[in-house]
Formats: sequence, structure tokens, C-alpha cells
Amino acid sequence: MTKQKLYELQQQQPSKGNSKSCAVKLEDIPTLKTDFLGLTQNAAPEDTQQRFKSTESPNRLIPVPEWNQHHSWPPIGGLRHLIFNENTNGFASAFKRVGRRVLIDEKIFFSIIDKQNQGGEK
Repeated sequence: MTKQKLYELQQQQPSKGNSKSCAVKLEDIPTLKTDFLGLTQNAAPEDTQQRFKSTESPNRLIPVPEWNQHHSWPPIGGLRHLIFNENTNGFASAFKRVGRRVLIDEKIFFSIIDKQNQGGEK
């Protein structure tokens, strides 16, 4: 589907008898989506993935209320305790703030736990 065809479909009015009629056919939706975004259907997915692939994968930042959707420990109350006392318990680097929202850097959080557990082993 070309951009001209898309423009023509946009300009068409539904028939007077049926206000729910649609000018776009269901089978045109995938091509409409790619044409609207200016993408070609022949573009290889690998090219797109390489273009957006970063050199290093970023750490996952999880908002405090969503923590239990990803991990069962610690519970939200325990996390809030760690956040409140972050300057004295060593977890300050694991918490990132965006406005009032507190995000937990998952990789750093578990590395701090591992470091603290190694200190007790002898």
C-alpha cells in the first residue's frame, strides 16, 4: 500500500447508511502499518535489530510497586525499609530516583546482597 493509497483511504467518508463502515480492509493492516511508518517490508529484521542494539545491555530498573511481579524477595515493606535506610545499609547505589519514583537497579541490588553475604563467610 502506497502513501498515496493511504491518503485516499483517509479522505474517503463512510457511507450514509452505515456509519460504522471502515475504508481500510483487514488484510491491508500489516502493510498499512509498515507503509505508514515509512518502513519497507523487505527490510531484514536483523538489520533493524543491529541498528537498535546497544553495545552493552542496560540494567533493568524496576519500580518499587512492581518489584514483586519480578521477584518474591524482599517484599515491598522490606524494600521500603532498605530505601529508608539506604545511606547506612549500603544499598544507596541500587536505588535510582526519577522525580518521586524510586527505581531499583536489579543487577546492582543483587550484587550488593552477594557482597554482604560474602563478608560473613569465613
